[in-house]
Amino acid sequence: MFVKSEFISHGETTNTYAPINDEEFEEIKTHFTLKKVRKGQYLLSEGDEVKHEYFVLSGIYKVFYIDGQEKEYILQFAQENWWMSDYPSFFKHKDASMYIECLVLASVDILKGKN
Repeated sequence: MFVKSEFISHGETTNTYAPINDEEFEEIKTHFTLKKVRKGQYLLSEGDEVKHEYFVLSGIYKVFYIDGQEKEYILQFAQENWWMSDYPSFFKHKDASMYIECLVLASVDILKGKN
């Protein structure tokens, strides 16, 4: 589970920081679940229901899609303290059009979306 300093560090880096107290942070943490991820494991594949956002605690992830000619397009390499998901599908409640692949032994905190 991420710690308050990581959460604040991300906010400061992206200029989206708002001060929170320990009680507020403890409430925020209840919406996250820690997941260890193996190299080569997919957090998301095309066609999956997109129910989560992911906060990278460690490791590197490749976020990409494959077109109709089987050509791969890399959208992002997500690293520590970055967020990732298939955001268009997540917000529109559609099935995934992207993949998220773990490139090294890693961990993420999973933020569940509203159903």
